[in-house]
Amino acid sequence: MAYHIDDANVTLADLKQRIEATDLAPSRASLVDGIDSALLVLGAHGITTLAELRDSLKTTRRLDAILKAARRSRTPPARAWTRSTRSPGTQTSPGCSG
Repeated sequence: MAYHIDDANVTLADLKQRIEATDLAPSRASLVDGIDSALLVLGAHGITTLAELRDSLKTTRRLDAILKAARRSRTPPARAWTRSTRSPGTQTSPGCSG
């Protein structure tokens, strides 16, 4: 009896269906936003199964190529996260740059 999924047999369409059907925690709800365009980008890179997706995310070079293609193919979400966590107008303590 296997205790894990056979990710080579889970297609991206199956993964999408599972994500959309799952009652996601609020912090994971953004997974559904833009899922169609994200899966199109993955498909354009020859990724068709969960196993291929996991393999493609293992190296920085492959991940960077997918991210660049994703940025070109869609507009950013309304609430895009940035590296900076400071909000505009936030003051820093004396002696701190920023």
